[in-house]
Amino acid sequence: MKIINNSFYHCEYGMSIGGISIVNNNILISGSEIGLWNAQVNPLYVPIGDYNCVWNWGSANYNDRWNFGDHSFSLDPLFADTVAFRLMPNSPCIDTGDPSLFDPDGSRSDIGAWGGPNAY
Repeated sequence: MKIINNSFYHCEYGMSIGGISIVNNNILISGSEIGLWNAQVNPLYVPIGDYNCVWNWGSANYNDRWNFGDHSFSLDPLFADTVAFRLMPNSPCIDTGDPSLFDPDGSRSDIGAWGGPNAY
């Protein structure tokens, strides 16, 4: 399963994954528990996560059962608003997504719901 280009804001729990998954280009911010949670305890089923912005979670941004790349970060994504979740021009999520994905204008994808090939 691939989970790509989503924005999660102010949830009790962020994203709970069970099994092998690829989680890229997502923004998960501001919740009371854990941002990215691998619910599977079998060490053979570890999700892969990279190019994610996970910030401001109460317990932890991640639990310890993940295979993370080097490109995820924990910074305020600087939403222009919390209705449409558009990014401000100085957002650290602009043009920092997976380099194999492109926005419709041909630039490197943004992280979050408004990035990637299906953004408008």
